[in-house]
Amino acid sequence: MSSSFVLAANTTYSFDTITAIKLHDSNPSITGIEKDTGNPITVSFKDSTNISFRYIVNRCVPVFLTVMEKPGRYFLHLTVDPSDSNTGLTSCKIELKS
Repeated sequence: MSSSFVLAANTTYSFDTITAIKLHDSNPSITGIEKDTGNPITVSFKDSTNISFRYIVNRCVPVFLTVMEKPGRYFLHLTVDPSDSNTGLTSCKIELKS
């Protein structure tokens, strides 16, 4: 008997500017302008863990706020794993624009 399944790969989204942060309890999202294309983009991810285990989200919130408060100074990179049933956000990175 064979089975087939599709694994969703991690995806990294890069923002030039952040225009909104929605920290809904189980489905947070970040909205802004995509780096390189200039297109509007919204990235949502799951966050269905207990508050004590929201390490990645808790660590990224200050990064989100820094990018939003200083438009034009930083890029924001989010890596999301759509197959993760608990916390879809796997990493965030802030990059100084040169």
